Amino acid sequence: MPVARLNGTSIYYEMQGSGTTILFIHGHGWNHSMFKPQFDYFSKRYRTIACDLRGNGRSGELRQTPDDIIDTQCLDLILLLNSLGIRQAVFVGIDYGGLIVQRIAAQYPERAAAIVIADSFCRFESSTVFGKLQLAAAYMSWLDYYAPGELLLPSLRLAYQRWAPAYDELRRNVLNRRPRELYRQRLATRRIDYTDHLRAFRGPALGVAGDYTAYGIACMEELVACLPQAGLAVIADARGPSSLCRPDAFNQVVEQFLNRHAIRSFGGGGERVTEYRRKTPEEILYAISKLHRGRLKIIIGAVSGSGKTYHMLREGNQLKQQGIDVVISAVSTMQRSETVEQTLALERVPSIHWTKDGRERKDLPLDALLARNPEVVLVDDLAHRNREGARFRTRLEDILYLMDKGIGVIATINVYELADEGEIVYKLTGIRAEETVPSDTLELADEVRLIDVSPETMLKRIDDGLLGERRHPAMCRRGNLGVLREIALRLMAEGVNDSLEKHREALGLVGPSGAAERILVAAQYHWNGSLHVRRGQQIARRLNGELIVATFVRPSRALTKEQLTFKRSIQKLVEKVGARFEELPLPHARKLPALLVRYAAKNNVTRIVMGHSNLNRRQEKWQGSIANRVLRKTRNIDVFIMADRAAHAGERILPIKPKPHADADRFRRLSSGEIEREIETIRRGTFKVYIGAAPGVGKTFKMLQEGNSLKAKGVDVVIGLLETHGRKETGDQVGGLPIVPKAKIDYQSARLEEMDTEAIVARHPEVVLVDELAHTNVPGSLRKKRYEDVIRLLDNGISVISTVNVQHLESLNDAVEQLTGVRVRETVPDAILKLADEVELIDVTPQMLQQRMREGEDLRAREGRPGVRLLF
Repeated sequence: MPVARLNGTSIYYEMQGSGTTILFIHGHGWNHSMFKPQFDYFSKRYRTIACDLRGNGRSGELRQTPDDIIDTQCLDLILLLNSLGIRQAVFVGIDYGGLIVQRIAAQYPERAAAIVIADSFCRFESSTVFGKLQLAAAYMSWLDYYAPGELLLPSLRLAYQRWAPAYDELRRNVLNRRPRELYRQRLATRRIDYTDHLRAFRGPALGVAGDYTAYGIACMEELVACLPQAGLAVIADARGPSSLCRPDAFNQVVEQFLNRHAIRSFGGGGERVTEYRRKTPEEILYAISKLHRGRLKIIIGAVSGSGKTYHMLREGNQLKQQGIDVVISAVSTMQRSETVEQTLALERVPSIHWTKDGRERKDLPLDALLARNPEVVLVDDLAHRNREGARFRTRLEDILYLMDKGIGVIATINVYELADEGEIVYKLTGIRAEETVPSDTLELADEVRLIDVSPETMLKRIDDGLLGERRHPAMCRRGNLGVLREIALRLMAEGVNDSLEKHREALGLVGPSGAAERILVAAQYHWNGSLHVRRGQQIARRLNGELIVATFVRPSRALTKEQLTFKRSIQKLVEKVGARFEELPLPHARKLPALLVRYAAKNNVTRIVMGHSNLNRRQEKWQGSIANRVLRKTRNIDVFIMADRAAHAGERILPIKPKPHADADRFRRLSSGEIEREIETIRRGTFKVYIGAAPGVGKTFKMLQEGNSLKAKGVDVVIGLLETHGRKETGDQVGGLPIVPKAKIDYQSARLEEMDTEAIVARHPEVVLVDELAHTNVPGSLRKKRYEDVIRLLDNGISVISTVNVQHLESLNDAVEQLTGVRVRETVPDAILKLADEVELIDVTPQMLQQRMREGEDLRAREGRPGVRLLF
């Protein structure tokens, strides 16, 4: 069940499709199911999300006061998008959901690509007689909410007799409603007035109303008049909710609105497509603002006294030695000598002292910290509540405020001070924290570090008086300390500790515990070996697990020259992705499944990645299926079998995203020059390279295929330079893609042709297709190499899709010559590929290439390239 745990509650949601995100927000007394017609329709073109607001449907409880309900529900939705990795969405709200959309547009305008509000209103007028009657009705409506749902069905049937689908949905909601929380949400709408807030939203907006009541149209006309870029669509023969009374008409109106404002869908149909849409000014500003934001690191411990403050201060001293400007404030050393010693070399910004229940408390001096403006501030007690009259209620809000001002923060917290973990701790130990933070607080951090100590160490520290006198009696029990430690370890997924392994062995349990993911790739020295490693890396990265690559070789057989080449290639790849590599002896092929499973169990592997067998039916019947034997022998281990499509489809595509270099001084504030360079990077176009294992593998065909796919999705794509080499199949892929004419260059007595880079810059498309990245430009060109032209295009915000052969890569030039005897003159520096946002390897088998040569589909000798056939 798709449930997100965030902001101290659970939010139920359903998501389908891909591309631009549309988030549907239901009306009062309804839930996500009211948008089923819209969900089914738009999910074919967009990434569509429908959720239950807090206090509705399958989502968690609503405990806020009426004045805080709408703001809390808005924050829930923003955090939900954050958890799904979505920065912007089109928000569609009906009735009460329309109020949520209006509030989001006011509070989080950068998150709304556009808004659609249907059958709603923007203010609750209570000064008139009619308004006062409405307000009284709002307070008296509890009678309706607490009455049996069956009593309301006759009146609903009469009201919606012309719209059976709307009645059926409303009937289900009435019979499954949550009266207390619905009544509180009804009270939340009293006295609202969003007219001024709406005027500040500058994005595209649409109002929708059914024509059944004049009052409903009047409310929407008033709302639309407050929005600078809004229009009103009235749907005939519909009452609220118009999305259910006339779903086809509603869907058409919304889709026309999205198309009119060029809010296009990218990557529809579930395929993975790089987003080449040019960044809007708002997106650029949002990315730039993130450059100025400080970083947050949280040090978490099982209990007070575990050493969080000591390690935080020690890290602060290390940062200071690296030249980072570090200060401390509101740090509690508990007068422990070792901890106090760590503070001596650090500058302290005096905290604000106050007393509560006879206990001294410390608040952060925000104004003093802003005036001092350090790069990093160290602070204790993330769950702290500030004094009355402070700028913010909690220390967490203080820290977020400092981060917005460009100051990095390292803070400490105990595991039981996280809201959800606190409830578990209380049930198991009786320990309850006075102050907590939402459980999703750790998700706000750029880094989280666990300080783990054994219960014995903690008991010794208690006996030595290091934890002071004000401690909970339950903290002195070994069992409770063990529970706290286990919860912290599970929370951080740091792996299986020795005590857990001994416990599992005592119970006779074997194999992985599942506490942490460990992926084993069984790779052979073969064409597919690198693909298996890459797939294992993708799984490990997604699950935040450890990657192991193992190969099984026959000791009695020496590796062939080809196998040695593949071995070196796989070893380099394993080193690059940070995995562990082992070469294991294989006495006989029949023993491979048993050895593989035994190795996996010994190393606590949770998932195995392996290729499928190339044995035919007769061989499998005689020797047995390796995959089936592995599956029969494994316990608690998932097996992922990769298909080899090369022999049938003739190509293998390997997507690669360059891994950014680790930043040793993450907390160092960027200089103005560095910020300028980062801003230029933000404005650059997207760069994708199709790299081929040899000429004739189909790079240009794939590039054109993707160009047509993007054009069909509304992206402005042109061809800057194309080399079809006379292949009809490739030429046919040009389709309707416009081609920028080549530039004519007079050189000596000849007239030469080259890609017209300046004409492309003037045309300023969103994407340009450029073939042969390693090409040397003709004499008289502005730039010597084609990749220099590509850099010029990227710098002007134009995305580029290009092609290159592997033998043209500078670092591989010598290796290709050694293997094939062919040395190419035109090369591309490896640094150019590092600029790429995505690289796809187009690879076909040697047999397929030779077949293409025989059929004349590849490069022919007439092209004047000596040694081409040697490559095959």
